Amino acid sequence: MVASNQMSPGLLAGDAMYQGNKGMVNNYLSNDRKYRPEVTAALMGNIDVETGGSFDYLQEQSGGGPGRGLFQLEGSKKESYNNYLNDNGFEDSPRAQLDYMHETIYGDLQDEIGRGNAAKLRKIFETGNVEEITKAFEEIWERPGIPHSDRRLASAKSFINES
Repeated sequence: MVASNQMSPGLLAGDAMYQGNKGMVNNYLSNDRKYRPEVTAALMGNIDVETGGSFDYLQEQSGGGPGRGLFQLEGSKKESYNNYLNDNGFEDSPRAQLDYMHETIYGDLQDEIGRGNAAKLRKIFETGNVEEITKAFEEIWERPGIPHSDRRLASAKSFINES
């Protein structure tokens, strides 16, 4: 039995895993990809909602739906992502999912979201504030069935306040 003033090892491990996942994603976006703080915060807010706060690249959609990963990929995006992995000899990972998203906006996979949409996202990533970027990424890239826009924005704002 765990004493009342101690956390169970399971909760502690879960919390550490969450912090590790969240920290790894945030670090990769801001330090490796060198996105502006507003872009990093907006992406973190979207990922937070998509993963239910786990930031787990293996996250399955709640309720048993087809969405998987940091961006809850499904349908043509999931197929495109799997082709991206195979074509490049990559294994599924947080970095691979983040790089795939980047490639659909800046790289050779812009047709996945539409070249015009990729250009809109690039422009908003360059000039927008956290609210504008969060909304644009949700509407153009994520296109969720149930948006939870208020949660995405609240989360994004919490990340911009951390930086």
